[in-house]
Amino acid sequence: MAGLLKTSTSQQQHALELKLCGLYQNLLELEGEERDELLLLLRDRHARYLQGGLGYLPAGFISLDASRPWICYWVLHGLALLDSPLPAYISADQVTAFLSSCQHPSGGYGGGPGQMPHLAPTYAAVSALLTLGGKAAYKSINRAALWDFLCRMAIPPEQGGGFRMHEGGESDVRSCYTALAVASSLGLDMPTLSTKSGMVDYIRRCQTYEGGLGGEPGNEAHGGYTFCGLAALKLAGQPEVLDLPRLLHWAAQRQGWVEGGFNGRTNKLVDGCYSFWQGGVFPLLQQLLATGEQHRQQQQVPAVSRSSPTYPPLTPPSSWQQQEQQPQQQCSQEIVVPPLPDLSRVQGPQQQVKLLVLCRANAAAATRHQQCSSCCLVS
Repeated sequence: MAGLLKTSTSQQQHALELKLCGLYQNLLELEGEERDELLLLLRDRHARYLQGGLGYLPAGFISLDASRPWICYWVLHGLALLDSPLPAYISADQVTAFLSSCQHPSGGYGGGPGQMPHLAPTYAAVSALLTLGGKAAYKSINRAALWDFLCRMAIPPEQGGGFRMHEGGESDVRSCYTALAVASSLGLDMPTLSTKSGMVDYIRRCQTYEGGLGGEPGNEAHGGYTFCGLAALKLAGQPEVLDLPRLLHWAAQRQGWVEGGFNGRTNKLVDGCYSFWQGGVFPLLQQLLATGEQHRQQQQVPAVSRSSPTYPPLTPPSSWQQQEQQPQQQCSQEIVVPPLPDLSRVQGPQQQVKLLVLCRANAAAATRHQQCSSCCLVS
């Protein structure tokens, strides 16, 4: 670091790189299977850890009392990624019943039973139920009341735009993403929701001179908010309002050249959380930039063009069945909430995992039977 300006952050970064160099050196000294074993994901241990997060939790988790739907989502999503089933002592119906107890009569979900509705646990609860899968899980969502909640959280463009996280609460890019993601997942009217909130222009004003997005206009570029903003605009169909090349440059600069992971802000250390958010940005950018280049070649539009195309409203499939609708009190215009599709044959990720485990068990049993048959033939 000779000749460089030393700051507390640069010294922390240097210390981390020295520590990692030692770990890498120890890894290089190993050979073959011994090295490979250290690089394997311990799937069974991760699955057991996640399964322990459902049910009764120790008293130390009291600090997460307002995040209980998030715990369900994190656990269910992790188990689905690992192709692992729910623990034997917890059923899908029990998880559905708990999340239903977090659903507020006026729409949306709170952080726990009896708590006020909030966009963050609403996103977590809906995502958990979709991951869980099944007719009972999907049917438990009061979509008409949830639509009314989303409308109430929308901030009119003349008041700044965006969404509130809860009644009287803060507004930032998180709320835009959670609102649009929930609406997209449940087949609600995203174009109307986007227009009602002035969300597109709000997120556009959150992009900083660095290229990333802050939580609010004028805030520092931040990894989590960048993903939320870009993903929300992708759902709304208008990601081109951002300077995507500058965003790509900022996101690429967040990767540590020694650690390999990503940090969330300039001059911060890398960590797993920000690696998740920043990692989610690149697939979106890759698709958007590739699509934009292809569109420019077809239309022969200069690369600097920033025109905003119009998108037709979403049309629900004709197979969707009718469902009684609750009257909307807060919307400025009559909005029809499309009904859910026929869910009698729909499988969520957790149901698919359960089927996969059963198939594996049947395959193992068949293998043992064949081995036993072979032994009998030999004898």
